[in-house]
Amino acid sequence: MLNPRTLISALGLTLMLTGRAVSAAPLNFCYEDVAQKPWTMPDNSGLNITLLKQVEKLLGEQFSFSAKPWKRCQEETRQGVVDGFFAAAINNERLQYSVFPTHSDGSPDKTAALYEDRFGVYLRKGGNGAWDGKKIDSPQFPILVQRGYHVANLLRDQGLSVNETIKSADDGLRFLVSNLADVAILQGEQARILALHDPRFVDMVITSPIPYQVLPLYLAVGRKRYDENPKRIEAIWAAIRQVRESPEYKAQLNAAAAR
Repeated sequence: MLNPRTLISALGLTLMLTGRAVSAAPLNFCYEDVAQKPWTMPDNSGLNITLLKQVEKLLGEQFSFSAKPWKRCQEETRQGVVDGFFAAAINNERLQYSVFPTHSDGSPDKTAALYEDRFGVYLRKGGNGAWDGKKIDSPQFPILVQRGYHVANLLRDQGLSVNETIKSADDGLRFLVSNLADVAILQGEQARILALHDPRFVDMVITSPIPYQVLPLYLAVGRKRYDENPKRIEAIWAAIRQVRESPEYKAQLNAAAAR
């Protein structure tokens, strides 16, 4: 466990700076209720939860976590039902109702991300889909994307048709092998493991070695909550950065990768 005094010194934080987080109302953060090993699991486990719990202890904060459908997490943040959501990529729609860590010039602060994840491309063997690392094509079917994911916006910006009816990587791969799609863009290591090793998919799906995107994913905080106490939220983002760089967390990260 990190020494709280060391962290506070390194970040230049004080109880006054954080708005006396100890006495502040707990923050309720939402995350997707689909497993994204090793980062989040619906039972409030995973490396993101581990990291945020370390932040919680180090700053004297109080967090609660709720696993919900991803689009619901975003909508409840917009409405102020929850205080924020993670792990979220930045896009213009989300910036209308939530705040992400940024540098002084307004550019995203990737060092305060929870982690980076890859969005892999999966093709149906014998289908009409194609991906060469630059251009993606699916002339017969819309491209499958998990519901509410930022990658759908990226595809639409290219003029491509998108199908967001799937919720999980398993759903997407089943659509491919059922001849209901030619291309799926699916997040995370779990999708890659399923495509390469699950007997339902291994002989029917092509896993591209080139991801469609690798994106930093953040804890996003609702604008109303951020505006109430910006210093408190900035302190949390700073602590995320510090914990990610700590030997203790890096050891946990390496242990998860070895499983």
